[in-house]
Amino acid sequence: IRHHVYSFSSIKPFETRLYKGSEGDPIVFEQAGVAVLGCNIHDAMVGYVYVADNNVTGTSDQEGIVKFTLSKEFENKAIQARLWHRHLSIDSEKTYQFELSAEQSQKTIELELITPPKRDTFEDVF
Repeated sequence: IRHHVYSFSSIKPFETRLYKGSEGDPIVFEQAGVAVLGCNIHDAMVGYVYVADNNVTGTSDQEGIVKFTLSKEFENKAIQARLWHRHLSIDSEKTYQFELSAEQSQKTIELELITPPKRDTFEDVF
């Protein structure tokens, strides 16, 4: 199967021309943010690259829970945090920012997600 991967995302617009079976040149992301990837041949193929601006990152489990163990450098400090979900905005690049104070050991956040548009090709990948 041939692919033609591209991104128009603000952090790294790029395009890898038609290829099959061989690896393309590496794509290096210098900026933090979200890059939405697509395939010019397969409209239903969508991927995401989340580039963090620090080394404290995590991925939620099936219940949407993320747990962090912070190093001593964060002790008694407020933490600026950012959440991302592909259905947080139409372009999938929006993040939700919040602060976690030094006194909080946990925080519950409910995100309002959009209903993604239906795709007419292949199967629904959402």
